[in-house]
Amino acid sequence: NRLRSLLKALEDWRKGERPVLPIDGPEDELTDMARTIDALVEMVSQQTDDLKLKAITDPLTGVFNRRGLADQGGDMLRLANRYGTPVTVLVGDIDHFKQINDTFGHAIGDQVLRRVAGLWLSTLREVDLLARMGGEEFGCVMPHTDQAGAFLVAERIRSVITASPLAIASGVPISCTISIGVAQAQENEDLTSLLSRADSALYAA
Repeated sequence: NRLRSLLKALEDWRKGERPVLPIDGPEDELTDMARTIDALVEMVSQQTDDLKLKAITDPLTGVFNRRGLADQGGDMLRLANRYGTPVTVLVGDIDHFKQINDTFGHAIGDQVLRRVAGLWLSTLREVDLLARMGGEEFGCVMPHTDQAGAFLVAERIRSVITASPLAIASGVPISCTISIGVAQAQENEDLTSLLSRADSALYAA
């Protein structure tokens, strides 16, 4: 019976289910084997979770990447549609970022991107989702927030970035500004459409 339980647990694992292993039996070879497999399952599960996180994380800034925004933001939007709660997105772009790269080099440009991401995070709530969408563009999904509330947050982000130049080794502070577009989700609107409207507002800004 214990051997059948062990084999069933392995079959469940093969199917992608979390196995229930007989690890509390008598101290013999079968229990040792079950405990070893249980440790292996835990290790593989942790590595799988780490790989999934890396796949949706921007390695430079540590915030979500475009794929993470699509996955996590899409879930937020579906929940908002289900329960009738407001959700708003911000799309921000660092102004004239190419000039920073051309003047100071890409290494300093990377520092500016990390700095800007940190300033976004320091202004947002824990429930808000921030992503680097590519290049110098950032996107944020704000659940339980209407457009008026999100506009105030966008203005705080814009102000704090303008007021927080990056200090570099040469002693020359690098200032940058950001433009941000804001759009509140309409009923049953998908994330692609919502981001597109925020992007249009960004270009207007």
